[in-house]
Amino acid sequence: MAALSGSTAGILGLTGLLGFAFYVFSAIILWLFLLGKAGAKWEKYFRSRTQLLTSGFFGGLITYILFWTFLYGMVHVY
Repeated sequence: MAALSGSTAGILGLTGLLGFAFYVFSAIILWLFLLGKAGAKWEKYFRSRTQLLTSGFFGGLITYILFWTFLYGMVHVY
């Protein structure tokens, strides 16, 4: 998801804080989709909801930045 959202942000030409806001938005949407898919018994699959959000958020941040800058450079610079 981080690679896909980073690629999208790069192709759209998002820069600066708008690009990071897009990452926050996409990470929260993915978190909500995962919780919705797990249903009412989310405890069966995850230890805590906040841990799922924070570990996924910080875990994908470097991948997001990598794809964001790469695709931005390929589309808008070259």
